[in-house]
Amino acid sequence: MSIYTLGIDVGSTASKCIMLKDGKEIVAKSLIHVGAGTTGPQRAINAVLEEAGMKREDVSFVLATGYGRNSLESFADHQMSELSCH
Repeated sequence: MSIYTLGIDVGSTASKCIMLKDGKEIVAKSLIHVGAGTTGPQRAINAVLEEAGMKREDVSFVLATGYGRNSLESFADHQMSELSCH
């Protein structure tokens, strides 16, 4: 059984999202050119889930990082600063 994880970086000017299978294989990714305080983060997430043909409940773990990471507290399992991610 495969494990799917999702990472989202909510910056001030862009939202980036990626889904991995078993921590190695990129299943889907997105880049939306608007960031925190906009619909960008949700659009980035929706694009990845749609491309992968999955729903949030199919994803084992979600990590949010970046300037707007706290806006995803109800969606992400964990938030981490971009400095810690590096």
